[in-house]
This record gives sequence, C-alpha cells and structure tokens, in this order.
Amino acid sequence: MDEKILTLLTEMNERLKSLETDVSALKTDVSVLKTDVSNIKEEVSEIKEDTEITRTAVNTLIEWADAVSEVEAVVKFPVKKSS
Repeated sequence: MDEKILTLLTEMNERLKSLETDVSALKTDVSVLKTDVSNIKEEVSEIKEDTEITRTAVNTLIEWADAVSEVEAVVKFPVKKSS
C-alpha cells in the first residue's frame, strides 16, 4: 500500500513539475505580449500625432484655396474642411 501511495505521489510530483514548466512558459509569453502591446501603443500614439499634423496642414491648404478662389472672383470653389 505504501508503495502505491509513493508511486502516486511521484506521478503527481512529475505532473506538477510539468505544470510549473508550462506556467513558466506562459509567463514568458505574457511578458513578450506586454512588450509588443507597449510598442503598438507607442506607434499608435505617433500615428495619432502625425494625423493631427496632417489634418492641420490640409485645413490650412483648404483655407488658402478658399481665399484664392475668392480673390479670383471668377469661380468660387466651396471646399469643406476635414474633421
């Protein structure tokens, strides 16, 4: 009976070691994912900033085009600003 219990305990210990290895691998994977998400957030922030700069530049060009079309007084081109 003691030998059977010892065998079961040994099997359980091996399973626990395997589980610890799996958990360790998962922790590593999660760490890599966190780094990737952090990098993505930084890149999205840069894209948002660049988009704002581009939007401002486009709106400035549209205002200039409106002013030029009024000066010409021949043809008025209604141009809407992007939002």
